[in-house]
Amino acid sequence: EFGCTDMDSVIGVTGDNFVIIAADASCARSILVYKQDEDKIVSMDNDTKLMGVAGDTCDRVRFSEYVDRNLALHLMRWDRPMGVKASASFCRTTLATALRQGPFQVNLLLGGLDTDGSASLYQMDYFGTMHKNAFGALGYGAHFVLSTLDQHYREGMSVEEAMEVVAKCVQVLRTRFLINLPRFIVKTCTPEGVTVSEL
Repeated sequence: EFGCTDMDSVIGVTGDNFVIIAADASCARSILVYKQDEDKIVSMDNDTKLMGVAGDTCDRVRFSEYVDRNLALHLMRWDRPMGVKASASFCRTTLATALRQGPFQVNLLLGGLDTDGSASLYQMDYFGTMHKNAFGALGYGAHFVLSTLDQHYREGMSVEEAMEVVAKCVQVLRTRFLINLPRFIVKTCTPEGVTVSEL
């Protein structure tokens, strides 16, 4: 059966000048948990972009590395990074092209800061569909946390307020979701760089 696995949970929130992406750290298949320290969030372009990827482990790692290396190549060739929208378009095109050859079974949230300091977040699925959002979630966890995000998200939030919203989402998953997700890695992209924390 072809389709992207939904056991991964990725949550993204954006503010005026920051992006927060949280992802569970579990690596599981079927009824087995292989490890619980897997980082599913890639920091790219000198810590100006974050990409949270959900999907089969091999496709997730391969796609993440492919995008990261191509953005680094663009930076070396042109001496300036791609904007967030251009990076999202590159990811979308890569997913859409691969769909007809050897598809990447990944869904992703890509967010970051542009040169003017504004933040944006893009959500994509393995079909190459892309949409710009203020917040988003992937996997089965999205069924639980989208209502929490919709209720508590507001424009103009500070980083601390947005972290509280993400913490509420993680708490909802731990309370209501059948799958045990004991550890979440959270990365925050601000003009000062990327910070890493855990929930």
